[in-house]
Amino acid sequence: MLMNRLSQQRGASLLEVLSVIVLLSIVGAVAYSFLMNTFLFEDRVTERQSLVQEVNLLSADLRRLHESGAPIYYDGSMLYEGRGADRPILNEDIRIESFYANENELAPGTSITLTQDTYRFEGTITAGGYNHELRTASRRTGAFVYDPGAGNEDVEPEPPPEEPLPPEALEDITFPSRPDINSMPLFSSEAYGDVQSGAAITPWELDDVAEDNVVHDGRLILYRNASAFRTNNDQPLSFNIDHSLLREGNLTIGSDIFINTGYYVWVDGNLTMEDGSAINAENGARIQGDATMQGGSELAASQLQLTGTAALQSDSVLTIAGPSTIDGPLTMDRDSIFTTGSLRLGGAGTFRSNAVLASENEVTIGGEATFQENVNVQAGSLFIDGNMRVTGTPVIQIDGDAGINGGLTTENTMYMTVGGDLVLENGAALRQDPVVTIGGTLTSRDDFSYQSGSTIIVEGNADIRGNIGSNSPYDQGSMCVQGSLSLEGEAYPGVDITNSGSDCSNLSPGELRVLGPIL
Repeated sequence: MLMNRLSQQRGASLLEVLSVIVLLSIVGAVAYSFLMNTFLFEDRVTERQSLVQEVNLLSADLRRLHESGAPIYYDGSMLYEGRGADRPILNEDIRIESFYANENELAPGTSITLTQDTYRFEGTITAGGYNHELRTASRRTGAFVYDPGAGNEDVEPEPPPEEPLPPEALEDITFPSRPDINSMPLFSSEAYGDVQSGAAITPWELDDVAEDNVVHDGRLILYRNASAFRTNNDQPLSFNIDHSLLREGNLTIGSDIFINTGYYVWVDGNLTMEDGSAINAENGARIQGDATMQGGSELAASQLQLTGTAALQSDSVLTIAGPSTIDGPLTMDRDSIFTTGSLRLGGAGTFRSNAVLASENEVTIGGEATFQENVNVQAGSLFIDGNMRVTGTPVIQIDGDAGINGGLTTENTMYMTVGGDLVLENGAALRQDPVVTIGGTLTSRDDFSYQSGSTIIVEGNADIRGNIGSNSPYDQGSMCVQGSLSLEGEAYPGVDITNSGSDCSNLSPGELRVLGPIL
C-alpha cells in the first residue's frame, strides 16, 4: 500500500514538471518571436531613415557641384566627385541603381561635367531592402540674366534693396500696390544655358489681354492674369526672380517649372505646385490661402507663413530653414519630407506611410495628430493640443519635453522616446505592443492604461492621477519606474507592483517595477 502511494506521488510530480516545461517552451517561443520581430522592425526603420537622410545629402552635394561646374563620375552603383572613383559622394552602404541628368542616363564608367545652368537630377537610391527616388532640381545662381528694362520701357523700375531683408521682416510687409508691382521686373528666363529674351512679366500685365493665354518665348504659357506658370512642351524651364514673386490670387506652378527668388514668394491666394516643380525663396514664403504640393515637388525657404491648409503629396519635399507657421491642418502623404527649424500648426496633423517630419526645435499641433505606418518624427519638443492617435508603426524621437492635452491611444506598435518630461492631460490607452521610453518625469492626469506586450520605461518619476494597467487581469504589459511612483488611483488586478531591483531589465508581464520609493 505504501509503495503504491509513493509510485502515484512520483507520477504526479513528473507530470507537473513536464507540463511546466512545455508551458515554458511555448512562452519562450512566443517571446523569442516578438523580440526578433521588434529587432527586425527597428532595423528597417533605421535603414529607411538613413536612406532618406542620404538622399537629402546627395541632393545638396549635387547642387554644390553644379554651382562650381564640377565633374561627377558614375560607376554603375556609386557617384564620385571628379572624373574617377576616388572621392565618393554617397555613403559606402548606399547604392544608386540609375542616374539621370536632364533626362540623359549616365552609363556606368562615364563622367559628366555640370556646365549647363539648369539640371534636373533623377535616380533610384537603395539601402538594404529599401528604394528611394531621387528627384531634385539645381539652378546655378550666377547664370541668370537680369534685365531691369524689359517690358517696362515707360516706367523706371525700382532697384531691389542692396541687402536682403531679415526673415522677421516678412511679418511687416504689406502687399504692394499695382503701380509698385508694375514697376518691378519679376524675372528673366533661362533654359538649358540659352538666355531667353522677352519682356519681364508682372502678375497684372495680362489683365487687358482678350486671349485666354499668352505664349512667351515659345516655351512658357502664362494663363490669363498670370494665374499659372506652365510649359507647352516637355522641357524644364527655370526662372530667376531678382526680387520677389507676387501673385494677387491663386497661383499654379506647372510641372518642371523651377523658380528661384532673391527675396520672397508671396501668394495672396492658394498655391498649387504640380509634379516636379520647384521653388526656392531666399527670404521666405507667405501663402494667404492653401498650399498643395503634388508628387515630387520641392519648396525651400528661410521661413514659411501659411494661413490655410498644407497638403504634401507623395514624394514632395518642404524644407524651411527657420520657423514654419501653418494656421490650418497639415497632411503629409507617403514618402513626403518636411524639414523645418520649428513648426506651429494651428489645425490637425495627419502623417501617412513613410512620411518624415524633422524639426530642430518645437513642434506644436493645434488639433488631433494621427501617425500611420512607418512615419518618422524627430523634434526638439512636441506639444499636441488634441488627441494623439497611432494607427501604424511610427518612430517618434523627441529630444526634450512632450505634452498631449487630449488622450494618447495606440492601435499598432509604436516606438516613442521622450528625452525630457511627458505630460498626458487625459491619460493613455496603449495597445498592440508599444515601446515607450521617457527620460524625465511621466505625468498622467487620468488613467494610464497599457495592455499585454507594452513596455514602458520611465527614467525619472511617475505621477499617475488615475488608475494604472489594463482592466483585464490577463492582458497586462510591463512597466519600470527608476524614480518614485505616485499613484492616486488603483493598480488593476493583474498588475504586480514590486519595489526591488537595480535596473529595468527582464521585466515580467504584469510587473510594475519601481526602483525608487512608492509614495
